[in-house]
Amino acid sequence: MPKESMTSTGNSGKSSMASSGISSVVRGETSSKFKSYSSSTSAVKKIDGSRQIVFMAGGACYSELRAANELMEKGGPEVILGSTHFIDPSTFVKSIASLK
Repeated sequence: MPKESMTSTGNSGKSSMASSGISSVVRGETSSKFKSYSSSTSAVKKIDGSRQIVFMAGGACYSELRAANELMEKGGPEVILGSTHFIDPSTFVKSIASLK
C-alpha cells in the first residue's frame, strides 16, 4: 500500500483510504481480550495477541468449546472454534449406539 494512502487528511481525521471505502484497520475490531493500540503518527490500528482458528469437521462437543474458553481465560491465544455442528451428550450417545 502506498504510504500516502494511510496518512491523515487534515482535521477530518479520516485517511484517504477510508474516503475511498477501504478500511485502514490492520485486523478488524473484535471483542478480543487483547489490547488494541494506534500510533499517533499513523492512522493504522494494530491488535496485540495471537488468534487461533479451529474448525472441526464432523462436529464438536460443548466440552471442547469450554476448553477453548478456559485456554483464553488463562492468557492463551484467542480461539475461534467452528464446526459442522455442535453435539450435545444425548446425540453423542445415540450416535455411539448406532455404530455396528
